[in-house]
Amino acid sequence: MPLQHAETSSPSSTHGRRTADDALPLWRSANIRDWQAAAIWLADLHIAPVPRDGGDLPRHDRRSLRRVMERALLRHGDAVAPLADDFERAVARLAHRPVGLVHGAFYASNVRVDHPDGLPRIRAVAWDHAGVGCGLLDLAALLSGVRARDNRTRVAAAYASALPPGLRPSARELVAGLDDAHTVLATQWLAGPDDLPDPVAQPVAPVAVLPTAAIAAPARPLVLELLAA
Repeated sequence: MPLQHAETSSPSSTHGRRTADDALPLWRSANIRDWQAAAIWLADLHIAPVPRDGGDLPRHDRRSLRRVMERALLRHGDAVAPLADDFERAVARLAHRPVGLVHGAFYASNVRVDHPDGLPRIRAVAWDHAGVGCGLLDLAALLSGVRARDNRTRVAAAYASALPPGLRPSARELVAGLDDAHTVLATQWLAGPDDLPDPVAQPVAPVAVLPTAAIAAPARPLVLELLAA
């Protein structure tokens, strides 16, 4: 999968943009600790309390994800038809993984980092696709901006370690789940920009700040439902 920093095909278009407190887009950081902090922040988001039925939040369930392939087929026709079976199997497996609150487009262009106390502080922007779904889709979006394989492993391990024991996947489960999540994300890119708005056009309004102290803190235990097919 090509290196992806953003929902737009031109990540350099975010170059130089700052938030009001002078935070940088994560994709501009070469410090792996910043990326690990983003993964830990993400794990904390994924175990945040949500209504069991998801309330009014959109559900990124099997039905919703299948529409991504439908749009890709409409756009590219027979060129993507050979991908449909693998996509369906990936969606089916993801639909049986734990779910919770998700950002929905956790690419590095939608993550801001600063260091007010010397430690990375993470903020997320562009919450248009927030909802209830499998958190591995968010993690896969983040990892798509990490170039080196060793660094991707370190970032994924930081995410898994921050989850409570009952929700922490094994290394094998994590790798398999991320493979499925990357399959879905790649299809979203094929489906076109209607599925993913340009983050540069979104107002910069950082929310859900994770205190720097939480970077080293264990995630809160929370029982999450399995997303029904």
